[in-house]
Amino acid sequence: RLNHLTTDECPLLLANDPLHELFGSFNNRDFDPVVLTKSLDRVKDIDKIRCPALYSLLAGMLLDRQDHELAELLLKDAAALFPKDLRLMQLDALLHSHRGELEIALKILGPLHANKGDDIETVSVLAGVYKRQWWSDHRKFKSLVKSHRLYHRAWDRSRHTDVYLGTNAATTALWLSRHSESRDIAKEVCNQIENQNNTLIRILPDWDPLLRYWRSISHSEAQLLLGEYEEARKHYLAIFERHRHRKQNRKESESPLEKGFLVIRHACASGPGCQPVTWETATLSQPNECF
Repeated sequence: RLNHLTTDECPLLLANDPLHELFGSFNNRDFDPVVLTKSLDRVKDIDKIRCPALYSLLAGMLLDRQDHELAELLLKDAAALFPKDLRLMQLDALLHSHRGELEIALKILGPLHANKGDDIETVSVLAGVYKRQWWSDHRKFKSLVKSHRLYHRAWDRSRHTDVYLGTNAATTALWLSRHSESRDIAKEVCNQIENQNNTLIRILPDWDPLLRYWRSISHSEAQLLLGEYEEARKHYLAIFERHRHRKQNRKESESPLEKGFLVIRHACASGPGCQPVTWETATLSQPNECF
């Protein structure tokens, strides 16, 4: 048993601690990370509560909303205060990856991966960079191989509990024409999410299976990889309806659906490292406006 959780043996957060109060406000329905980020210097006792966790939580939310400009400003301030914080460096690399600045992201991630090669988050961001490299240029087949290898290793390291890693391992396996492997992983992801939802519903009858946005998106993508196209489509639409306030993410979420759907349809014919296709170059049986 652990004797204590902190090096000074003090509680992680006291009930009346200003940081505790600030983090508690994150759960408010009207909480807006953009507003807080812009007014951060005016927060009461801010000099006492500045910490890497505060900056990383806000930066993650801003990246989630694709507010790259504000995220960059926040991360620059954070880097000046906490230049060696691993999570902040990961988020900085993720920001550049989202912007398509892949070489910059790799320069950040290279040393992190060399020193923290067993860190799942570092591996996940690095795998995403390689995935984007291949998607931007299908001739970079080695990048796809690297991406799949990293996602699969991280999925194994998580003991098959991180459904985001599982979904990406399954997707990249499909793009490598490893269809059986892709389906096996996707099935495991679906089973895990469905079993967990069923357990929560038994314990909490009012539990909403769509409450966790990205976990729900992973579920839909796994259904898609299993060829359950109609179920995936219905699930996506239900998620978008449930999270209407997150319309800024809809384009990002539709992107893997569109790409995954098309590549699934063309992977067998195109072979390993198949060239990405678009709605304009492919004919699908489902109406485009459904996605």
